[in-house]
Amino acid sequence: MRELLQPGLLAAKYRGLAPFLYGLLEIFSASPNRYRKERRKREEKAAERDSASEPAAVDESDECDSDWEDDQDMEFDEAGAAESTPAWDRFEGFSRNPVFAIIVAISMLAFVRNRATNLLPLLLGLFFKISGTSTRVLNMLSNTGVSVAGRTVERLKIRISDDAIQLGIDLVLSGQMFCTLFDNINIFLRKAQQRITNPNSMIHATNVALIAVNGIDAAAENLEEKLSM
Repeated sequence: MRELLQPGLLAAKYRGLAPFLYGLLEIFSASPNRYRKERRKREEKAAERDSASEPAAVDESDECDSDWEDDQDMEFDEAGAAESTPAWDRFEGFSRNPVFAIIVAISMLAFVRNRATNLLPLLLGLFFKISGTSTRVLNMLSNTGVSVAGRTVERLKIRISDDAIQLGIDLVLSGQMFCTLFDNINIFLRKAQQRITNPNSMIHATNVALIAVNGIDAAAENLEEKLSM
């Protein structure tokens, strides 16, 4: 289940299994329009005017210093751009990444054709559900192929919880060091029409999280050695 909840795998799978459809949608959504073409021409003309207005000759010592500084700035900018730019974000001038729209479009077509191809609709349905989206809106999104239905999301939440419980059991039985976090949760349930048999209520629960601790010597668990110091 944890491997399925990775949208990057979905993009690579669509690109490999449907290269023609992926390329067609990429051309349709990422090709520069007339405004972008004209803007690029204006930027190129402005860059040519700026380069023509720069001084042609400089001193040799200044040239060496400026070359060294320019190389430093260039390397720093490339490194910063590589860290801040996503791997698939190679479309200049777009306020939104076209790859996201391509993935959603292919996912909608595949989900309408076969309900078993519901990886992205599962992720979106889970996000919509935990964000407070109503059941009617989820049904509408499910009919358009964007999301799964609300009952499918509830089954997914149960499956994720069972997977998390099993992971916690495996971590405790593995002998690896871990820490335990407890968190009290108080949820107020307000009834729209209160009666004597249907009043407002509270849910008081305790959430437990087990976090594996790596890179620590096992001798740190020896309490008797610490007390005898």
